[in-house]
Amino acid sequence: MPDIDLQLQHMAREDEEKHAKEAAKKYGLPYINLINYPFAPDVMAIIPENQSVSLGVVAYLKAEKTIRVATNNPQNEKLKNYLKAAATEKKSEFKISYCSNTSIKYALSMYTMLVPQVQQKKIEVTQEKEAKFEDEIRNIEDLKDKITKVSPTELLDEIIAGAIKIDATDTQLEPRETEFRVR
Repeated sequence: MPDIDLQLQHMAREDEEKHAKEAAKKYGLPYINLINYPFAPDVMAIIPENQSVSLGVVAYLKAEKTIRVATNNPQNEKLKNYLKAAATEKKSEFKISYCSNTSIKYALSMYTMLVPQVQQKKIEVTQEKEAKFEDEIRNIEDLKDKITKVSPTELLDEIIAGAIKIDATDTQLEPRETEFRVR
């Protein structure tokens, strides 16, 4: 005998999606069910998580210059203003689809799994760092010695400072099994 609670939950979900389809039609918007949707992390990241949560919107599809977003509150003025500004900034067109409350909650829960929390750190190479690099590293042996004594962040600073000092047009890091190569 099937579990009654499970059947009731299933019926409630079907009813919610039915109402979402009707609401989409009322607003003249396409309908999307995001439950088990195959989200691409880079598409979700188009709208930062904090904005997605506060506005109740998630980016779910990108095709060339068109970004499809889903919400269950398409009349939200803050959302409209945000998407208008984002369209200008990203030189893309945002198209809104309507989804159920459960769909938007599911999509927002996917951020923690799919979109890594990236910490950005600005690396500045000042004239002082360039001069220090020039004083401390005169040949390849000095560089090898320096590499073993600094943290990964400091190493990256040194690599970038050296590249700037020699007017390199690009810098390439090639990871190997136990080492890496800088070109």
